[in-house]
Amino acid sequence: MHIDTDRNKNNQIFNITLINHRYFANKMNEEHVARFFVKTSKTLNLRVSAHRFRHAFATKLANNTKTNIKTVQNLLGHSSVYTTLSYVHPDMDDMRRAIDLL
Repeated sequence: MHIDTDRNKNNQIFNITLINHRYFANKMNEEHVARFFVKTSKTLNLRVSAHRFRHAFATKLANNTKTNIKTVQNLLGHSSVYTTLSYVHPDMDDMRRAIDLL
C-alpha cells in the first residue's frame, strides 16, 4: 500500500485540522472522527457516519470488483459471512438489468 505523504492537506477527508485548528499537533482519535461526522451530517443535512463507510466498502468490493464474499468478510473482520451479507447492498443497475430480462 502506498501512502501519499505529499498530498495537499485541503484534499484530505480526515484532516482534523480542517475542522478545528486546536487539533493541529494532536493525533486524531475516535472522538475526533465522531465529531467530524456529526458536524458533516448537520452541515449537509444527511446521515453520515464512519460506519456507513464500512457498508460502502463492502458493497463496492462485492458489486464493483466482484470480490469473493469470503474475502470481503475477512477484510471487514466478521466471524460470520451472514454479517457481511448485511453490509453488501444491491447494485441498482444490476437490479434494473434483472427486471429488464423479464
